[in-house]
Amino acid sequence: MTTVYCNDDTNLGVQVVEETMQAYPDLNGWFFVGLWPLFAERGAMPLWEAAEKGGTLTTISFDTLEVELEFMKDGYLQGLVGQKYWGWGYDTVQMIYDYIVKGTRYESWTDSGMDIVTECNVDVMAEAWANSDFTKPLPDPYACLQ
Repeated sequence: MTTVYCNDDTNLGVQVVEETMQAYPDLNGWFFVGLWPLFAERGAMPLWEAAEKGGTLTTISFDTLEVELEFMKDGYLQGLVGQKYWGWGYDTVQMIYDYIVKGTRYESWTDSGMDIVTECNVDVMAEAWANSDFTKPLPDPYACLQ
């Protein structure tokens, strides 16, 4: 297959998705590294939307923003892989405090983890956004798929 770029531009994202769908009518999957095409209005990507609704396409996207959660609830996305946005800030400040006050030393690399969102836990992530509370861990993203 091929990699297409949109340079973080919504309109270009829509264009390359639709052009790719047209060039590869048997395409069965997408991974959106950036969610840019999803910022467009519904109906902006009719080929992609029809394939998703027709069950012939699987799309996974990076990030777990509210716009993506709505696409997932509506059946256009099957999975999201997201950064722990609020954890980065909290954990970093805690690490700096521990370093300065307690003398704690850390490895040069710290894995902050990620959020995996599927139909099994999309409502919990949406609730976290609604309440601006990301302190609770998400439920198992695969529990309802087994």
